[in-house]
Amino acid sequence: MLGSKVLLMRRKNHGREYWSFPGGHVEINEVNEDACVREIYEETGVVVLIKRHVYSVIWDSGYKEIFFLCEYVSGNPVLQPDSIEARIMETSDQEFEPCWVECVDIPKMLVYPLEIRDLFLSDIPDSFPPQPVVLNLGIKGRREKI
Repeated sequence: MLGSKVLLMRRKNHGREYWSFPGGHVEINEVNEDACVREIYEETGVVVLIKRHVYSVIWDSGYKEIFFLCEYVSGNPVLQPDSIEARIMETSDQEFEPCWVECVDIPKMLVYPLEIRDLFLSDIPDSFPPQPVVLNLGIKGRREKI
């Protein structure tokens, strides 16, 4: 976060626009925190420090997503030319654009996963939980609309 703003990735896929938190996959022998810092930089050009683990989503498929609260260090959000997202844009109709978004604008935005978006919005006024919140979600039961 940077003041009252959060770094999000604007996505467009087959004409459908939505937003997501920047992130990606953990590489072999990499810890989750290092993967988060690396992925945010690779996707956005922004350097961050991890403050703490705030949310985990465990999908019924077994896939796990981990969300960290991060502190801005430096950089401006620009899709990095050597990122996977930039390569995808070259060969498809998908779009990716990292942006600072005012937290007050998020309630009207389609930010996936919506369950994390809602937790994030409820936690902003009172800080974030001291221990990570864990959600068990089903792919078929996930929310698709605001």
